[in-house]
Amino acid sequence: MRGTTGVVDRWTVIGRRVEQEDRLTVQRTWLWAERLGRPALLLDFAVPGGTLERALTPGLSVEAELVFYPGAVRLRGLLKERRGPFENPAHLPGFTIRDATAGYADALGRNPWLERWPLLIAPVTLTVIEQRWYVQDADGRVMRLAPHFSAGWRLLAIGGGQPFTLIGEWDGIYLMPLSAQFGERLITFGAG
Repeated sequence: MRGTTGVVDRWTVIGRRVEQEDRLTVQRTWLWAERLGRPALLLDFAVPGGTLERALTPGLSVEAELVFYPGAVRLRGLLKERRGPFENPAHLPGFTIRDATAGYADALGRNPWLERWPLLIAPVTLTVIEQRWYVQDADGRVMRLAPHFSAGWRLLAIGGGQPFTLIGEWDGIYLMPLSAQFGERLITFGAG
């Protein structure tokens, strides 16, 4: 893939999730292409005692060339070449829950084995329904946050009840927050 021509864009690191799967550490770093308006996933693995690539810090953006792996949904990629310094990103786009999940449905239709998809939803507010955390968009639609998301009160305190952009991994049932943007400030969760 190193010899393959990639996609040059300004890539914003919108979130990172690190999890243990069996004896491997799995890191998912999610990117957003500013000009193309699409996501990308950098997937890294480490054996016990190994290290993971941490150069791409959530909340920063960089002009870079990214090569996508072949597939029906060109999501997973490899950073081929960085072409500029890391900078603070511009304001991220936000979609209604309906539009964001329509993008997921389209991707799932092309790849039924898709496990996760990044959603950028805005403007949303945080709410509690029957002792569970949800986000509600401007259209009044709600989406349940993952039951194991433990930073609901922190997110509520940071936002002060004001609308914000929420970025998370959607598995078709729950949204696991990765980061939230308040104005130009990006707060991250679950970076590991």
